[in-house]
Amino acid sequence: MFNRALPVVALAVALLLSFSVAAFAQAPGFKYQNATTESQDPQNADNDALKIVTTAVFPAGSGSITRRLLGFSGLNIEDLRNVLSLKYFFVSPRTCAGGTRIQIEIDKNDGSTPNPRNAFGYLGDKAFGGDCAMDEWVYEDMTNSAPKWDISQLGGGQAVTWSAVETFVITMFPNHKIRGAAFVDDSGSFAPTAIGTVYIDQLQLYNRTWGNTSDGSAGPSGF
Repeated sequence: MFNRALPVVALAVALLLSFSVAAFAQAPGFKYQNATTESQDPQNADNDALKIVTTAVFPAGSGSITRRLLGFSGLNIEDLRNVLSLKYFFVSPRTCAGGTRIQIEIDKNDGSTPNPRNAFGYLGDKAFGGDCAMDEWVYEDMTNSAPKWDISQLGGGQAVTWSAVETFVITMFPNHKIRGAAFVDDSGSFAPTAIGTVYIDQLQLYNRTWGNTSDGSAGPSGF
């Protein structure tokens, strides 16, 4: 009986390892690039946050927080509805001008012949960003009805709604694949008023949300 049980135990271990590897491949954490650092909420030191201090120097004075999504089979643009959001805190006199954004990397094909392009969603509920509140936390759903998306890299328009993004991508690239998503802040190299500090918290990119320092680490995007 002991010898007969061994293959069963081995199989169970193999299945567990297989599941663990698959889960890791499909649900990676967040990675931080360049000027992004782990920090604390400026109003509550018990709450973790991410901090980016932008300068006019690119890329050292820019920051990003990325998540690889290639492990999710069949993931398309419609699956990102209501799951792209964040809280942000701009420290005055820093503004969100110049292109502070959520960015989605999309393979226009089925993934077998990568041809990635980006869709850009700007903070501030207006085209190309702006008018973000300062010195207070603001929650923003990036798939709301505001015309703040730029899909010109994909051949679409600028200042379009999320609904228009979905319709365009599904129609023009029915076999597209989502490679990854990110919060990107390189605004200091474009707009002097965007030089300074922003804090980020509760960043949701698809089915995972950054909420504390255990949710990510420094490293390349890996898209």
